[in-house]
Amino acid sequence: MVIEVPGGFEPGALTPAFEAGFSGFVYIRFLFPGGRASGRISGGVYDTRGPQSVLALRDVALYASGQRKDRNGRGIGEALPFPVLTNNVGLLGLSFGGNASTIVLARYGAELEGVRYFVGWENPTNAQIATGEPGPGGAVTCPANLRPQRGDLYNPFFTGYGAMALRFDYGKVRSDGQRLFFDGNNNSRVDSTATGNGCQTADTNVDNRISDTEDFPINGIPAGNLRYFSPQITEAAASHTPSWPGALANPGQSEAFWKEREAVRFYDAISESKPALKVMLLASVRDHVQTSPGHHHIRQAFEGFHRNNIWVTINPTRESLAELQATLATRTDIPENEANTTPSWTRAESFAYPETVPDSLVWAAAAREMARRP
Repeated sequence: MVIEVPGGFEPGALTPAFEAGFSGFVYIRFLFPGGRASGRISGGVYDTRGPQSVLALRDVALYASGQRKDRNGRGIGEALPFPVLTNNVGLLGLSFGGNASTIVLARYGAELEGVRYFVGWENPTNAQIATGEPGPGGAVTCPANLRPQRGDLYNPFFTGYGAMALRFDYGKVRSDGQRLFFDGNNNSRVDSTATGNGCQTADTNVDNRISDTEDFPINGIPAGNLRYFSPQITEAAASHTPSWPGALANPGQSEAFWKEREAVRFYDAISESKPALKVMLLASVRDHVQTSPGHHHIRQAFEGFHRNNIWVTINPTRESLAELQATLATRTDIPENEANTTPSWTRAESFAYPETVPDSLVWAAAAREMARRP
């Protein structure tokens, strides 16, 4: 049985499960409190993946594990017309869904008797990564219904990796009242130029890179009436912003928000709450969002689990993938990673799967492999 913990910052969806590769699984999708989809409503108020969302995920996991009844007094084994393995449950945390997955395991892992494994796909492990501080970058605005073209643009003000927080030169961070940005040319506004599809980009000379004399806007995460940025960049901006914009979370609000949503703050607690947990982190050579070299989010997650003696590996084996697509058996560009062994973070192709392997296939292979693991 696998519970999909959805990515993004919305309350989730109830669209059909990924059928390919998940044959034999009970595949669970759900709505966080306040969510609406397919004519159904989840009670409560949505808190943008905060404590109430984590509690809801706990309850879903308890139900999947046979430890909680539905409103009709039935356990999952009574509600479904076939036998279910309530002692073999996994969390499939897609993108930002991996943060809620990590937090529920840290806070409530001891209660979740049937949850055995966690599969995390390219999870933005801290606020800086979730809001795109290291990358992607360059997109400023786009016309309605248009998305900026993906470019491998990353932040020239990034200075180094950290297990809890990345390091940036925040000296040029400014606010335009609606967002925070790195003001490369020191003119207190985000300069941009039009792209071919009508969007605006901060890559003003259109050379497919952002230089330290160009701007790097950070869009933040909307929640309620505020937009939230990382505590680090918010503190830096506040230090030289005499009148703080009412549309942006201030440093105290940012800290309160992210202390409930950053996965990096919760790895240490998992060693006590769920010491037998098995973890598989999924990483492609070209991340679905992040563009900064180094796969910082995969590294933060791997190191967080590894330093706490949680069994952790990166990506399913070639054999597991070939079970679902036989032609992959002879591919030489699919790395075989040793569990609990640190990869070379500077060479993504040495540990990450290539873009020609579909993400959904990797998700299914990972769940199948982890469900079979003793």
